[in-house]
Amino acid sequence: MKFIILSRSQDLIDSIGRYLKNMHSIEQIESFLFKKPEQEIYQNFLIIKGWLEGLFENDVTGMKHTLAFLDLPVTDCTDLVVTGDNSRTLASLLYLSFPEIYWFFLMPVVDMKADECLDRETFEHFHVLLSKKALLLEKKEFNLTRPVENFLHSYTPLFDPSGFRHFITRKTLEQLNDAQGNGAINRPFFCERKKKALVVDEELSYSFLHSYVAYKFGQRAMMATTKKILDIIKNECNDLQFSRSFEDICLSFPDAALECEKSQQHLLSARDKLYNFFKNIPRRIFVTIGEKGKTKSANRAYRQELKDKPDFKFYKMLYKPYAGIFNLQKEARLKKKQKKNRRQDDTGSGHSQPGRLGLIADILIDRSTRVLAEAKNSNDAIYAAMLALQAQEILGGRTATESIKAVALKHQAEVMAECMFYGVEHNFDVKRRFEEIHQELGIIGKWFGKSTRDIMIFNSELNIVNELARVFRHYSQFDEEQDCLEKVRTLSRKIYRKRNKLLGWLISPLRWYFEFLVGSLARFIAAIVFWPTLFTFIYYFIFGPGTEGAFKNAFIYSINSFFAHQVTIAPNIPDCAMLSFLSVITILLGFFHLGILISHLYTIVSRR
Repeated sequence: MKFIILSRSQDLIDSIGRYLKNMHSIEQIESFLFKKPEQEIYQNFLIIKGWLEGLFENDVTGMKHTLAFLDLPVTDCTDLVVTGDNSRTLASLLYLSFPEIYWFFLMPVVDMKADECLDRETFEHFHVLLSKKALLLEKKEFNLTRPVENFLHSYTPLFDPSGFRHFITRKTLEQLNDAQGNGAINRPFFCERKKKALVVDEELSYSFLHSYVAYKFGQRAMMATTKKILDIIKNECNDLQFSRSFEDICLSFPDAALECEKSQQHLLSARDKLYNFFKNIPRRIFVTIGEKGKTKSANRAYRQELKDKPDFKFYKMLYKPYAGIFNLQKEARLKKKQKKNRRQDDTGSGHSQPGRLGLIADILIDRSTRVLAEAKNSNDAIYAAMLALQAQEILGGRTATESIKAVALKHQAEVMAECMFYGVEHNFDVKRRFEEIHQELGIIGKWFGKSTRDIMIFNSELNIVNELARVFRHYSQFDEEQDCLEKVRTLSRKIYRKRNKLLGWLISPLRWYFEFLVGSLARFIAAIVFWPTLFTFIYYFIFGPGTEGAFKNAFIYSINSFFAHQVTIAPNIPDCAMLSFLSVITILLGFFHLGILISHLYTIVSRR
């Protein structure tokens, strides 16, 4: 854990440092002194960026365990954008470029434009020292205990529970005239996360996975891994509305010291009585390894009561382990609304990304790459995936190379998270992942000309799937690796056909048949049965239907030609040019199939 202070005043830095040391026994505090916070915004940002990256040079994943006190005059948040030229712009750049850092504003935040994706209560409680509401209530004491306690009780802004990150991004895009007439943002990857999910689980790995899946498929996520966070939601943010929840049934919060509290956490009725906001969540997903005894029957009866409520949509029981991200999304009934992409000539704006948004995306992609290289567990991999996902949404597919890199990093990180997470099944839904990759690259490809679009999409898809195969190979996921290799062969064939019009169409059927065979051992066996049978009937008609022993001779002739690679000599077998030609074809087919079968079996046996 790290504590950092960024301020315009050395006296304020010193006083906050003394407060943290005396009140919370925090010794290691890093500080940065602004020289000209309202001038030279770009230079200031680059200097702070370099300073922050230097602090985490040896442990970049530690950035998600950082509380930063920010002293900048951002009292008016109505036009908080990254394209301006004031101190609010600097705060916006820092907030979007380092979304994993818990930023806490020391200046009062008084004015803020309403936004349906912004939870003001969450933002003001977790990120602001003095809000307009606090000033009206005359609670003006300088108390930093609140952010420190929130931080120590594992509050994380990574999944944007307050919606403040969305708020800044949206205001920036509106200023860039990226909004349509109805107010919707014309970005294919930008998601209007109007709903919020509550994730309740003391196991960080499951909390990160559930939160990421909720965020990826269109909802912001509030993580509650301690009892303190639930108490804050109940007492301080009681107007929050959650559209969905992921709740571990057998909770055992580390800060719930009393045994009676721990026992109550296992009973859904007692939990809902203690935290009544659970009753207002219309879609609840309950997660468990399995229930036993009286608790099982009591919870089952209570869930039936919930089901009978008129405003309750559904509940779902999820049993650990899962079968990966897409399986969890399907079980939780999460569905992300896809925007229709418009081409450059439809929007009237260029495809290149405006400078500062492009800079933020580059920073996120670079850090995602570093985090992925240093990932030690599934949480780190999900962290890398979140950074890449943020970069993808900010870019909007308009800077093709960087957008493709963001897509590639996101999928690599997701696959690595699935492989490193011990709470998932051995096999994953690779087909759905291929579909998503193709869809995302298709959106990016809209910015290319028709002559190069398909080649670009296939080449990019090929590179991404190759990287996924490498990850699966590293974690000994043989079946998923084989699916990737099959996809690679298909993409290579499509690229060859696009680049070689005549020769490509002539060779493609043979390449397709080869891909069809090696895609499944069952297909191989079916093909080896099919060809000798087919040639048996062909030879039967050549030898003469109705002739004594014709079918038997045809069967022997076909089997010997296909498997033994030799022609059977018998006095009752006619001698004709057609028979000789078909014999050669049968021998070549047998050599082709048996040779590939042996090599394919060797690959399977050696890997398993």
